[in-house]
Amino acid sequence: MKQWDVFISHASEDTKTVAQPLAEALRPLGIDVWLDRSELRIGDSLMEKIDEGLANSFYGVLVVSPSFIAKAWPRRELNGLMAKEELGRKVVLPVWHNVTKEQLLTYSPILADRLASNTMLGIDTVASEIASVVLDPRHPTMPPERRGVASRFARLLNSGASAATLKQLLRAFPKLTLAAFYVVDSERSVIEWDVTFGPHHVDLAIGQIWGSYGGDWSWTFVNLLEQTDVENTRTIEEVLNEFNALRLWLTEHTHDADKVLPGIPKAFSGWVVVGRRDGLTDEQRQLRGLYNKDPHVVQVHTYDTLSELATAAGV
Repeated sequence: MKQWDVFISHASEDTKTVAQPLAEALRPLGIDVWLDRSELRIGDSLMEKIDEGLANSFYGVLVVSPSFIAKAWPRRELNGLMAKEELGRKVVLPVWHNVTKEQLLTYSPILADRLASNTMLGIDTVASEIASVVLDPRHPTMPPERRGVASRFARLLNSGASAATLKQLLRAFPKLTLAAFYVVDSERSVIEWDVTFGPHHVDLAIGQIWGSYGGDWSWTFVNLLEQTDVENTRTIEEVLNEFNALRLWLTEHTHDADKVLPGIPKAFSGWVVVGRRDGLTDEQRQLRGLYNKDPHVVQVHTYDTLSELATAAGV
């Protein structure tokens, strides 16, 4: 049974510059990474190493760099690796690092023609591209409980992940964000993270445009609190007071607000997300019941709600 989502196969020279940072960027996205035993050294069999990794993982990430090329892996073995498929699905995901297509065409035309990510885009972008492949909800061989981004959100949530980590996963997958906040029409929606209006800040702003082109905008502002009790974090009441202060600021600074986001109304809707359903304090439950009576003004939800909406949407 496969225990890992990906293993990162790399030349030992690329461990600190690529492999470790990439693993660290993938893990907050809910990706299980096997790294320690996938380092390639002189004398290793490339195919044997990859076979070992694939026996325990769904995908292999191959870091192709000058150090990788310099090790002169037998072309027969490399070409056999790149042609390797499982049920017609590519399982080897190349990542280019400081190499050009011309260099690879000389070294291995098969490797050069394979669609790849590139560290020139930044490690976070490479991690997002890999995660989008791994977390495809239509994955044919991955167990249902591990498919899709919603399952990884649930796993991070159950592990006690911080609001910052959950935010990182939502930010990497716009479809997850829209589903978690019950936005159906993604084609007419806009997501903006970390928005500042004068002295006021919101973690997330989701805009939807109604009617024909140039129609009215509707905005929902979201603040994400810690899911567990952590010192020096904002309370629900503090965030609700911040929303009220923001409404007043928007009334007095309409022109400035429109420079930040288009069509900002004074009467936006707000979401405060905090805690787990079974772990709310009595005060939090009372505030949740009180404010959820008028969902057009502000709503207080737990992270369980986001997880359930995303799972129901099948992302």
